[in-house]
Amino acid sequence: MSKPINSPAAYADVIAIMQRALNDPGLTVEFETPGEAKHFRQRCNSARLLLRKMEAERIAHIPGMRPQIAFDTLVIRLVDATGKAHKDGTIVRFDRNTQFAGVIRTSGGKIISPDFIEKTAEEICGEILAGPPADLDEPQVSLIDPNSIIEGDEE
Repeated sequence: MSKPINSPAAYADVIAIMQRALNDPGLTVEFETPGEAKHFRQRCNSARLLLRKMEAERIAHIPGMRPQIAFDTLVIRLVDATGKAHKDGTIVRFDRNTQFAGVIRTSGGKIISPDFIEKTAEEICGEILAGPPADLDEPQVSLIDPNSIIEGDEE
C-alpha cells in the first residue's frame, strides 16, 4: 500500500481540471483504457480528500464548523462513449450536484424557482465564518433571490 500524498502540488493537474469543471459542467477527460480513467478519478477524489483535510485543520478552532471545499459539488463519473455511466468507461465526466427536483413554495403559496441557489458553498461558509451582523435588528440577507419568485404560478 502506498503512502498518502500530503501536498496539493502533487495533484496540480487534477485540481486545475476540477477548477475548470466547476464553471463548465459536463466537462470530460478521455483516456485510452478504463484503468487510466479509474486512476484519474481516484486522483481527483484523493485531491478532494486532501483539500478537505487541509480545510478541517484551518477551521478546527471554530466549534460546529465542518470542512467544505468548492469541489464537494462535483460529481465525477466514469462514462462510456454514449455518455452513460459505466464502471469500465474510458471517459471521466464532471457534473455539478445542483439538481433540484422539488417544488419550493413560500409560506404564501408562491412558487420559487429552483435557481435561487446562487451562492457557492465558499460564499455561504464565508458568511458563516464572518458571524452574525453587528445589529441583529437589521433585516437578514436571504439566500433566496426575490426575483426568482414566479408570480401567478400556482399549481
